[in-house]
Amino acid sequence: MSAARKRLACVECTRRKIRCDKVVPCRNCTRRGTNCTRVKENKHDSLVERLQARVQQLEATVQDLSERRLSVPPDDGIDADPDSEMGDAATILEFLAWGRRKHPDYCDDLSPGDVTADLEQDNGRGQLLGPDRASAEAYLRLLLPRRLLLERLVSFHCERVLWYHNSFESDCFQDEVDTFYRVAQGQPGHSSADFQWLALLFAVLCGALACAPRHQAQTWGFPAWEQTSLAQRWFKAVSTCLHHADYTAAHSPYAIQAVATLTMSAHLLGFSNSLSVLIASAARIGQCLGLQQRTRFPTGAWRQLCIQDWFSIPFFESYIISRPIRADIDADETRNDTPTRSAYSHFFYKVAAVMSSLHDAMKSTHTLYTRYEQVLEHDRRLRMLATQGLPRFLQNEPLQPDWPCYVPWARRCLAISLSHKVIMIHRKFLALSFTNPVFVRTRRTCVAAARTIIKEQKEARQDGGPVLWIQQAFGVTASVFLPFRSSNSLLACRFCTKIYD
Repeated sequence: MSAARKRLACVECTRRKIRCDKVVPCRNCTRRGTNCTRVKENKHDSLVERLQARVQQLEATVQDLSERRLSVPPDDGIDADPDSEMGDAATILEFLAWGRRKHPDYCDDLSPGDVTADLEQDNGRGQLLGPDRASAEAYLRLLLPRRLLLERLVSFHCERVLWYHNSFESDCFQDEVDTFYRVAQGQPGHSSADFQWLALLFAVLCGALACAPRHQAQTWGFPAWEQTSLAQRWFKAVSTCLHHADYTAAHSPYAIQAVATLTMSAHLLGFSNSLSVLIASAARIGQCLGLQQRTRFPTGAWRQLCIQDWFSIPFFESYIISRPIRADIDADETRNDTPTRSAYSHFFYKVAAVMSSLHDAMKSTHTLYTRYEQVLEHDRRLRMLATQGLPRFLQNEPLQPDWPCYVPWARRCLAISLSHKVIMIHRKFLALSFTNPVFVRTRRTCVAAARTIIKEQKEARQDGGPVLWIQQAFGVTASVFLPFRSSNSLLACRFCTKIYD
């Protein structure tokens, strides 16, 4: 605790040996007009100490806001801008909950929730095991498990995870794994081994190990510490393979498939920032390969990149991949009622297109009234898609004996994800819903969606399915929104805005 408190005091107060109130910036520095800074934490400091320091800092901020609450002038919110910091309060809270920052002043610091890229640590004998000391081929050979275990991981991914992202063809990929062992003898340095395909292989292994429930990993022989550590190294191995393949110059669909597959494991392992950069590069490669021209029937990997890009709009306020025109979406009347591996992502591609359409519509409006009209219109579109456009196997009807095992997991994921998308549609008007009765529907809608997420999450713990990142991420969202059930929660919005400052 003493180490955590020492980091909370600013540098100037520590130098002057005076009491620091631990607010950023502190009152002493504000009164003197000096720059209030904190000592950067050592990267080897324990996670517990960092969390203790963060909790104390947030508690100090809440106390300060509570003391000044009566002095805050009333605000009817009529002329407020939902794109302001107050309107973005929920996004800021989610960033903080995930240990990430959304502020240009922090560009010099590593986000505390993101795993450092330097995973090549000393093995205790003064030797580095990363690609800086060994060749890339030898390093990758060390990371590959024995063939039997590798094939089990691949089968688990294809049977229990692939339905969610559909970034590669299962039968084709398993044939390529057989070829890798038959021709290249399982050696990454063999002349027939394609490094961009190896990137896809490590992405598949990483997704399988990261998404595997603990009991499943134990049957494979992985202790708890190795399950996370090895999955992180497999994630970094994807970047190693792509780098040595010069993937930004030698474009290949394998690179796109590898990045799209990483979307299953990146957030679970703490590589959210790295994933956003990889998605941007993969999107440009796909555009160079002409994948964006296939608007009616995009490939599985490209479809997954579109979904991830368009769902990231609230965090980045823009998107990289141009969305298809609505005529292309409406013209595709095919509905995959049969539970194939592509059916779930095919439906969710349409949901993601609604989110990008909302972003464009909000940018083209000029008043709060018309902006809120667009929010309600896209809320209606999403609900129509979730009812009339919902595939039969995702509807609430008895499971068929010939359906694959992932159907109940897909239904639960759909309920969680659609509830989250409802919140995303309304989130810009959440702060205004506390001060202006015109927007009260937003608060009620968000709270109802948050309750659905929590309910489905509780049941997901019992269904034996894979561990999906949305179960954690959207649970954070629901936890942020559930306290907003009464007008007294306006303090929470002001609180997170203060933190953002």
